[in-house]
Amino acid sequence: MKQQAAKVEAYLGLGSNLGDREQNLARAMDLLAQRVKIEQTSSLYVTEPVDHKDQPLFLNAVCRVRTSLGPEELLGLAKRIEVAMGRKPSFVSGPRPIDIDILF
Repeated sequence: MKQQAAKVEAYLGLGSNLGDREQNLARAMDLLAQRVKIEQTSSLYVTEPVDHKDQPLFLNAVCRVRTSLGPEELLGLAKRIEVAMGRKPSFVSGPRPIDIDILF
């Protein structure tokens, strides 16, 4: 009998400062929910950009998820979602339609 991988808790930070920021966050969470269980989400917060200040404000959220994915797999999922949503390589702290970070 195949043993099922243990599910672990992780916290993801999401941010968007291009396009419809609120819709971008909702779409990213929908895509995440296809592979992980989203247990709770924070309120939405507006934040100023870091380092490169000449860009739109960010809209941010944090979500608590439960997953059987390992850290590298979860990071890979986050990066694939970013690309699918139109994130293009740019400079560090540059503007982007979506950013997904593993916080914990």
